Amino acid sequence: MTEPSGANPWAKVVGPCYIAESLQRELGMTPSELAAAVRELRVLRLSTSDGVDLYPAFQTRAGHVVPGLEAVLQELANGPQAPWMWAQWLNAPIMRPGGVSRRRIEELAAGNAAAIVREARNTAAAWSS
Repeated sequence: MTEPSGANPWAKVVGPCYIAESLQRELGMTPSELAAAVRELRVLRLSTSDGVDLYPAFQTRAGHVVPGLEAVLQELANGPQAPWMWAQWLNAPIMRPGGVSRRRIEELAAGNAAAIVREARNTAAAWSS
């Protein structure tokens, strides 16, 4: 199966996204609270080339932001200021020991924050070198 001409390949990498109003409803936030969460790197925002702000759905679980995401985003921010790259890093499947394919965001949601924060720190350093 091929993608339609002009389809954005990032859609496959990032997956479904919220717009601001939907994410505010999901998280029970006001517009100013969401703006603060983005500024403080508690929520990941992606801006499209045509000025639309999107919020990857992978960063939420049951009406809350995945615990540990803030620490991961703060580490990634020590590298390139590239939220689309951060989204790919968080959501792309990677092979783990034992041949298991997992996404880092899944590992974070499963409670492996320390390991994912460490990976984020190492990744940001590598991206910066």
